[in-house]
Amino acid sequence: MKSIDKKQAESISNKIREEIGAETAITIYNGRKPIPRGTPDFTMIFQVINVTLSKILKPATCKILLYFLGKAEYGNFIPINVETIMEELEISESSVIRGIKQLQETHIIITTKDLGDKRRNVYFLNPHHSWRGTWKKRIEIMKKAPKEQLSLTFE
Repeated sequence: MKSIDKKQAESISNKIREEIGAETAITIYNGRKPIPRGTPDFTMIFQVINVTLSKILKPATCKILLYFLGKAEYGNFIPINVETIMEELEISESSVIRGIKQLQETHIIITTKDLGDKRRNVYFLNPHHSWRGTWKKRIEIMKKAPKEQLSLTFE
């Protein structure tokens, strides 16, 4: 891969800003920037979607979504049961069930049964909403999944 200097990077940034017509901060890494050791786990979230969700989701649903973001494993999987969600968030079973249903209806999560433990579900966060893992794996998942599963229904 060819290395570029600071002047070239600035020129590329300016062209991108002109193209999209927005005041945007653009960072160009010349090569891969390593994640420092000791950095806590993190999940990427996509801001525009979350601004919209904050306006349409019920408070308990937002609480569950935030909890899911904190519990997501690589590949956006969250193996958990309703009882654990109830206990950790201190909300009722009906609130958890309604919140999960609202997240399913908006396609923020997809729910499947845990193959190892039928008492609990495995939730999958839509990669258009957030992602935990490598960007290459995100693209791979988005190509494989049926479009209707990943299309966000509130837009």
